[in-house]
Amino acid sequence: MSDCKNKDNHCKLTKNTQRKLLRFFVPEATARAAADILGIQPGWV
Repeated sequence: MSDCKNKDNHCKLTKNTQRKLLRFFVPEATARAAADILGIQPGWV
């Protein structure tokens, strides 16, 4: 049986940045808008 807490995470973003990104996953927000607000390159993630 697999536990989600033990899965390997290959994301380049910090946990804090990942939490910030979750706020933008609404129909009105685009990936570019989220990247602009976070100050990262849109194609970086």
